[in-house]
Amino acid sequence: MAAINTQTVLYNESFYDSTFEHPCESETTLPEYLPDVASIVRVDARPVLLDTAYRNGRVEIDGRVECIILYLPNEGTLQSFFTRIPFEATVSEEEFGPDMRFYAHVRMDSVRCRPLSGRKLSVRCTVSITLQGEKTREMPLVSIPDIEAQKLELLEQSQKAACYVESSREQFSLEEMLELPSDSPRMERILKCDVNAYPLEIRVNTGKVVVGGELSVSCLYMSNVDTGATDQFSAKVPFNRVIEMPEVREGDVVCVGFVILESACGIMEDASGEERILSCKVGVQNNAVAYRNQDVTTVLDVYGKNQTVSVKEGEFDVELAQCLQCCDISVSDSFRPREQIASLYSSEAFADVRELEYEEGVLHLRGDLLVSFLVGLQDGETLGLDHLFPFDVVCDQVAPGYEDGVFLGDCRLTEFSYQMSSDGVVFVDAKLGCSILARLQRSIRAAQAVDLSPSQTPGQGKCLTLYYPSEGEALWDIGKRYATPVREIRQANSLEGDTVPKGVKMLLIPR
Repeated sequence: MAAINTQTVLYNESFYDSTFEHPCESETTLPEYLPDVASIVRVDARPVLLDTAYRNGRVEIDGRVECIILYLPNEGTLQSFFTRIPFEATVSEEEFGPDMRFYAHVRMDSVRCRPLSGRKLSVRCTVSITLQGEKTREMPLVSIPDIEAQKLELLEQSQKAACYVESSREQFSLEEMLELPSDSPRMERILKCDVNAYPLEIRVNTGKVVVGGELSVSCLYMSNVDTGATDQFSAKVPFNRVIEMPEVREGDVVCVGFVILESACGIMEDASGEERILSCKVGVQNNAVAYRNQDVTTVLDVYGKNQTVSVKEGEFDVELAQCLQCCDISVSDSFRPREQIASLYSSEAFADVRELEYEEGVLHLRGDLLVSFLVGLQDGETLGLDHLFPFDVVCDQVAPGYEDGVFLGDCRLTEFSYQMSSDGVVFVDAKLGCSILARLQRSIRAAQAVDLSPSQTPGQGKCLTLYYPSEGEALWDIGKRYATPVREIRQANSLEGDTVPKGVKMLLIPR
């Protein structure tokens, strides 16, 4: 018995995808230069993922929650206080090993802050962590040139199979001087400054990836410390980043994300001597991962004349990698606050994807638009007002023909506006853009071993057989039954295609 040689194809397999909640808390004391806390106005919290690593049989996830607490003292104007809450989470499974790769994503679930005394605060948070695991596997496939050399008939199919190429993690810094618009009041004190970075365009070249990104800055500041007057300044700054990835080549799928590690904002004077320039220095980390969607030709079946062919099949879970950009997601809604609002001082909005679900070939993005206001009440009190606007949209860029998938995504705010009607209803309009790493999955069957032996009933010379087919019957099945190449059946009957066409009642089968 002779065997056909095999070749090995590497492919990516995602084997783990789980989301869980993780609590973190801290007690913190105000610095001496800040006055005592009388009441908490608002808490803004942002989780930062620092590291995801496999160590000693488990995956360790390290990060922190950065909190900016706005509060009112017994006397005086609005104050702000910054604190960090570190967190560590571990995940262990029997299947985890050092040859696997793990990716994590963290989002904010909830945050609560209460004063324990005038100087001490308790902050309790819950973050939601998604952990995904993948590995590179080998797919042994029979060699098609060797099959053809044996003059065997083969039924083949072209498949896409993603293979991991490489990852990159680098830190870099950005510095910007942002000037206030002419109609904005000058800055006297910064209350809070939120900085985020997003990839907008990714160009893949041989050995490097060029990313066109955007730095989003939102600053809440006091324009008059004596009166407590606040204002808001927002800006978007484009930047470019070149990521060296030696194994990458054109056509590869590369997904890039940015993490803000540090940000420092200060006030500077402009040429006229007024405090109208916001200076920002930002420490950023880029995380990039690359996949290659290989064209893999697999053999589904084999037969031959005067030979007995034994085919051993294997089943493989292959993937197709895609980096999806779902843009212009609209969220338009309204709500009526319980409080009697006299004025809206400032507003900030954050978009968050909490679920990516693949249903019958359609990818659903379900998440929340969180809008935070600083408001003045009818009695003159200042407080924070938060409202969640859920959204459920469909991303139509997903490749068809796959049964399942593993997805990881982030959202960014591209446009935002709000207004309050005379009867106190707040209207919100926003547009979002989402970047998603998709690893679509399906199972394929392919020949991974073929053995040959002489037929026990060798042919007795050339002849023709009459066969009465069914409409739509596969020519491959007919050819295999009579050990006749499909091309000879087509030639003998002047046929095209792979099935018996309508109206054909009889076939000549050369043997």
